[in-house]
Amino acid sequence: MRKFITGILLSAAVVMPLQRALAADKLVPFVTQENFSERVLNEKGFAIIEAWAIWCPFCNQAAPYVQSFYNHYSDKIKVFILDWDEQKELAKTLKINGIPRYVMFYNGQMIGQKKHIRSEENLAAWVDYMAKLSSGSTILHPEGSDTAPKESYDPSEENEAAPQSGELVVPLDK
Repeated sequence: MRKFITGILLSAAVVMPLQRALAADKLVPFVTQENFSERVLNEKGFAIIEAWAIWCPFCNQAAPYVQSFYNHYSDKIKVFILDWDEQKELAKTLKINGIPRYVMFYNGQMIGQKKHIRSEENLAAWVDYMAKLSSGSTILHPEGSDTAPKESYDPSEENEAAPQSGELVVPLDK
């Protein structure tokens, strides 16, 4: 009986945030091994991938934040979801060893990973931080503007640098 009740509670905790996220106008697109080069590697500008799984409670907790981030910023940064269960080879290639995981790219090169997010603002602050490190300027909120996220990003929290040059080998699908 205890397992049954726990299962119901876990299902509610996982499904409800997912349903709210899926009710949005436009859904975050998926990235796969087949379209990764086209959508991320061969593109100019910034992209972020969330590695996610439906059974992961932390992933489902973050789903509304990622969907809202996509709805607000998809004109400034490409946003994708990687289904960790379906795309294990791509996840392995990207050195994603846990979920949720956020991987950011600039001009086709991985520039950083983040383990988790606390809010849409936390994700936006991290993206601007990584953009400034790699390109010299923020992309979501111009510096000095009053549109900057209320929540700042502290790089000592959990940011992980991208693998060293030559360490990441991504097979092209051409």
